[in-house]
Amino acid sequence: GALLVALLPERLLKHLKWISLIFAALPFFIWCWLVVRFRGIGGFEFDEFYHWIDFFQVNYWVGMDGLSLPFIGLTVCLVPLFLWWDLTTRSIDRSRTVLFLLLEVSLLGAFSALDLFLFYLFMEVGVIVVYFLIGLQETSRGAAAKAFLFFNLLGSGAFLLVMAQLYVLANHSLNLADLKAIPMETDVQYRLAGIFLFGVACKVALVPLHLWLSRAVAALTIGGQILLLALFVKIGLYALWRYGVVLFPEGMQLWAPTLKGVGLLTLLYGGALSLFQKEWAARATYWTVFAIGFSLYALALFNLNGAEGALFFLVSHGALIAALLLVAEACESPEQAGSWRLVWVGMILFVLAALCGLPGTAGFVGSFLVLTEGFQQDRSGVLWVMLGWGLLVLSLLRGMLAALKTSDAVTVPPRWGRQRLGLTGLLLLLILVGGLKPQLFLESSRTAFEQILEKIISDVAVQPDN
Repeated sequence: GALLVALLPERLLKHLKWISLIFAALPFFIWCWLVVRFRGIGGFEFDEFYHWIDFFQVNYWVGMDGLSLPFIGLTVCLVPLFLWWDLTTRSIDRSRTVLFLLLEVSLLGAFSALDLFLFYLFMEVGVIVVYFLIGLQETSRGAAAKAFLFFNLLGSGAFLLVMAQLYVLANHSLNLADLKAIPMETDVQYRLAGIFLFGVACKVALVPLHLWLSRAVAALTIGGQILLLALFVKIGLYALWRYGVVLFPEGMQLWAPTLKGVGLLTLLYGGALSLFQKEWAARATYWTVFAIGFSLYALALFNLNGAEGALFFLVSHGALIAALLLVAEACESPEQAGSWRLVWVGMILFVLAALCGLPGTAGFVGSFLVLTEGFQQDRSGVLWVMLGWGLLVLSLLRGMLAALKTSDAVTVPPRWGRQRLGLTGLLLLLILVGGLKPQLFLESSRTAFEQILEKIISDVAVQPDN
């Protein structure tokens, strides 16, 4: 689709919007068909395997399990919706449209790849695409784009070092099945896991390697902001589940205290800094930093409930941040909005309450699973999590007050209408379904996490309370 749009003749540019939307939405319908057929009984389903670069034994191997299913679903929902929004509310730009389509390809490839080289390739395509998206909008001599590229290439270099070592250990293969069969000593696992975790920290903006994120968000349009915060920064955490925990189980256990500490530092930092932000995009940035830190802490618990809670929390956060930024953009003019003012304020208050963990919404389920498991295993750590959560709630309350104070100046610009209302309604419906029917999601992910944690879960000792 991206190639077709890039090569579209000038006489057909008037149809660019609908051609690009058809290609962007096609994966959604394929995903729906796959979900109906998905059994969730273990292993990878709907996998496709082809020999690709025989000389280096690189294969094209993709598939789907309970871990990749929700990330792919979030991708195929958000990318078409916000490509449509971008094409509807802004002047149609061929280059920007091609970049959106390429970003969808890179996200889908990264979330479904079962060969480490293939995953790395798709991830790096995403880095290049986001770099150009930032560059298209930025006016400050490319500072944000350069910072984004520097930290992500730093993380890519760490991944490349790990790949090179694994390639040798696996007798010239980066196939996930071959990598899992490598007999590795604990000290080798510890070293490779440390390098891998450094790469993850750069990719997901963990403190203190987070400086690029706020600059990148400020330089992007709303569609780019949502795809960056809701999807792209979470590729690193997905890699940690898919490859890090599976390939280096003993090494990850040794790094668990550090993971918990960095996760707590990141969530506390995100919660605290969000208190001082006045722009909605800046608030969303630090709420995302909080979510990443919270999910990393949950992963470091190394148990099923913590892993499922972290995954649910990340996916629901993506939908919530998308809804928040979409609704917050309505505040654009000092004119009165009449009855629409109440709709805008009501929607933003609901989204903020869901981010706080309102029962009955998707924001509640993941945090509840993680906190209940944390109380059983790491009560001292959960106390710090609760402090960070308190800072987040205070920040969200400030956001609510800001919404109420500015409600008299809120207008509904011409591009709001039924389009924005319908788009926001779809996201809010996803948030409610996730909160009221979480078993639809959790049942598919449990088997996947049982396999991911099979080498760890029996060896992780419950630490005594301090």
